[in-house]
Amino acid sequence: MVWSAFRPSDDPQQYSFSIPDNIYVAGALQRIIELNRLVWCDDFIGETARKLLADITEGITRHGVVKVPGDPGADGKATEISVYAYEVDGLGHSLTDFDDPNVPSLLAIPLMGWDGWDREVYEATRRRIFSPRNRFYFSGPKLTGLGSPHTSPRFVWPLAHAVEALTTSDASRQASLLQDLLQMAAGNGLVHESVSVDNPAAFSRPEFGWANAMLVVAVESLLGIDCDAAAEERRLADIEGREKSQVRMPANKGADLPTYYELLEATIQHV
Repeated sequence: MVWSAFRPSDDPQQYSFSIPDNIYVAGALQRIIELNRLVWCDDFIGETARKLLADITEGITRHGVVKVPGDPGADGKATEISVYAYEVDGLGHSLTDFDDPNVPSLLAIPLMGWDGWDREVYEATRRRIFSPRNRFYFSGPKLTGLGSPHTSPRFVWPLAHAVEALTTSDASRQASLLQDLLQMAAGNGLVHESVSVDNPAAFSRPEFGWANAMLVVAVESLLGIDCDAAAEERRLADIEGREKSQVRMPANKGADLPTYYELLEATIQHV
């Protein structure tokens, strides 16, 4: 697998092999292989990408899927279940019942373009991430969701809310998550890094571009709304407003000089 030192949130890793990162790399390699087949047709690229993909897939399967005690059954005995670890060292140690609320993440596995993921293992992992087993799963009177050691306790991340909405088929849950995301934009109408589960007006980072982008993805995917068109309309309106308020006058205080444009045109190479 591919070694790394820091999580997407910039926190240092506990173990040096991130399973979400390697799943993301595996998905990227699958896309490279397909692009090479259709476009580049380069034997070296194809062979190298396939070998690396096979090695990473073996690492994820061998070290990234681990056994953990499940919930007790009717007889009171707990059986072992398989889940994806968040991080491993390849020597038998693993970090489970944890997920970084950024992307790549365990929660985002279905979005990362790797077709080797196991749905049953993913669903078991997902249930444990959204449970008290995960000490960074916070629930309050206003919000419930995934937090991070990178931010204050009882602060949850809109990014994880958006990913959860994109990876569930439960329409009522999707609607609830979108409502939460709008509530999380308290204060200035923008999506923040993290928000208090007790008071959405308390947040870290007034503007977090990554989270704003993921909200757009969620709205477009779940509601079928083209945010690009609305954003372009607003952008053009802002430009028009600024231009109307500006007093335009050339540096020479007079009319434009045709010679300037002739010289400019002469420097442009036309093919």
